[in-house]
Amino acid sequence: MPKVKAIFYDLPDGSYPAQEFIDSLDIKMQAKSHPDSRIHQENPENPEKGTRQSNPLQRRILQQKGAQNEMKSFDSYLKDKMKDPEFKAEYDALEPEFSIMQAIIDARKESGLTQKQLSEKTGITQADISRLESGNANPSLHTLQRLASGMNMKLKLEFVKAATD
Repeated sequence: MPKVKAIFYDLPDGSYPAQEFIDSLDIKMQAKSHPDSRIHQENPENPEKGTRQSNPLQRRILQQKGAQNEMKSFDSYLKDKMKDPEFKAEYDALEPEFSIMQAIIDARKESGLTQKQLSEKTGITQADISRLESGNANPSLHTLQRLASGMNMKLKLEFVKAATD
């Protein structure tokens, strides 16, 4: 899946407002706000433009622009943040949520369905499907089964042994 390269733009005074905004959030929101490669989806406004971040906070960050005197990549910022054990723990704790979001998006695309078409097949509103794919809702097992059925797929859940340190 294509990656979006997120860049912090600086202002003439050398500040990075988007980065400062993220740093002001509590640690859990910081971990959730990073537009890394975990979750991307098509741009419904203009599919030719490729991908966009699915989280509204991430879109706000991507749209933050300053004077462009110097840029700092989000990848380098994330790499620095991952050195903080508290941040890394929160970030890693979100992995199951991001995996489910990505699995829904990938299955829907593999089925060749739009959110609207999947909505029509499952009776789940398009808005709810959008919320599930963007991580703004937590699906029940029943909802996941309905989505799978609408995509002519079976739902498979798996428990795997946790890595020990």
